[in-house]
Amino acid sequence: MTLTWMLLIGLTACGEDPAPPYDPLADIARRERWREALAASLGDAYDAPVPGLDGADLERGREVFGKSCSGCHGMYARGDGPQVARIGPPPPPDLVDPETSSFLSDAAQVQVIRGGSPGTAMPPMARSLSDENLLAAYAYVRSLRREEADKVVDHR
Repeated sequence: MTLTWMLLIGLTACGEDPAPPYDPLADIARRERWREALAASLGDAYDAPVPGLDGADLERGREVFGKSCSGCHGMYARGDGPQVARIGPPPPPDLVDPETSSFLSDAAQVQVIRGGSPGTAMPPMARSLSDENLLAAYAYVRSLRREEADKVVDHR
């Protein structure tokens, strides 16, 4: 019995090196570099309205987000999806949080959805989503932000 346990322990210890511990400060620096790269690649389009975004179908967006994004981001885009425990750091962002949602322009966030995000588990979704569905999913996330903002009470 002891030999069996030793073999099991030895086999489970083999394999990939464990991931380094998550460093939030390094992640902030990574995100800032990524924002600069997105701004440079998008140029004037970085701050421009995204064509088709305002007219996107929110119901379709909810469905697309539920099928394609909620595994990591959670159905309400809080970064709490059922796959979170299986992906490495950094964790998926809370896309409804005002600080997170204002870190990138709409055009940059759509580009991240299209092309993925280096250094994270975010894959390029342009391969699996049509542009119409991609914009609808992002419009759904924006609608969640508006709902959240409507809940905020000004106590001044």
